[in-house]
Amino acid sequence: LHDALPISSAVISTGVSKPRGIALDPAAGFFFLTSWGRGPPRLLRAAMDGTDQRDLVSANIVYPYGVTVDHPRRQVYWVDTYLDQIERCDYSGEARRTIVRGQPAQNLYGLAVFQTLLLSSSWRQNSILSTDKFRPANSSVLVADLARPTALRVFHRSEEHTSELQ
Repeated sequence: LHDALPISSAVISTGVSKPRGIALDPAAGFFFLTSWGRGPPRLLRAAMDGTDQRDLVSANIVYPYGVTVDHPRRQVYWVDTYLDQIERCDYSGEARRTIVRGQPAQNLYGLAVFQTLLLSSSWRQNSILSTDKFRPANSSVLVADLARPTALRVFHRSEEHTSELQ
């Protein structure tokens, strides 16, 4: 079996420059990717094999970094480190909404979702920020005094069916 599987293969090899975050929803058959290099910055969706690429967001987005998926609600969340905000949209790019902007969401990098919480890493504050996705005014620093935190992962029994990378 090992000999039959390729060691690695490119799923997307053109049209993406400086990819920053990737999130998967294998049950829906999609992955989501943030990119901001050559060409317009964007959040895109593709089938798990890289086909059927589609820009979900390509306007009013500057440096998208971390991305995560809320599987039950079929929503994609991402951080824009230049605009200092967390946003979301549905799997077709509709219903775009800014969740939190500015203080305390400054220089965000990684992002993870767990139940009603969005967890984001902040380079500016060297911390992990916790934001209630339904009541974003309820944001607080969860962990402080970190050295340039980047990627976040949530490990919980109820989340074992998902795979998210950042």
